Amino acid sequence: MTRSQTVEDCLRRAFEPARRGVVGLTEQLLEAFAGGDVEFERVGDRCVCRWDADGGTQETTVPLPPAAFRTILARIAMLCIERSPNSVTPYRGESLLTVDGGTTKVVRVAFVNTPEKQQLNLKSVSEKASAGGGDQQSLVESSRMGV
Repeated sequence: MTRSQTVEDCLRRAFEPARRGVVGLTEQLLEAFAGGDVEFERVGDRCVCRWDADGGTQETTVPLPPAAFRTILARIAMLCIERSPNSVTPYRGESLLTVDGGTTKVVRVAFVNTPEKQQLNLKSVSEKASAGGGDQQSLVESSRMGV
C-alpha cells in the first residue's frame, strides 16, 4: 500500500475475484496491504476492516463471508509454517512475511483463528528493521504469539 492509495482502493484490489481460489485471494490481500497497517476482524456475520486515518480509526465492512475469512487465516498460518515449522499454530500466531507485489515488502502478520474469534492484523515493517537477513522470497522470521 502506497501513500497515494486509499484503503478503499486496496480493499477493491484485495477482494477482486481470484483465479486461484483462497490461495490467490490470500496473496491479493497481502499484496494490497503491504506497507499499510490494517486490521480485519469478524464481528457477527460481517468482516470488518479498520485502519487509522486523520487522527481516528476508520472502519468498513468487506465482502468476505465468515467461512472464507477463516480459510484465509488458515492459509496465512500455513505460509508461516511452510518456512518455519512449529512457528505458529493453526489457531494463532505472529510472523514476518515477505510480499512480492512488484516490489518486495515485509509485513508483520498476527492472527487469531478460533471459533470464538477471527482476526488478522497487517503491519508494515521498516526496511531497516527487516534488513537483518532472512529469505527475502518468503518468510523472513517467525515467532510464537501467546496461545
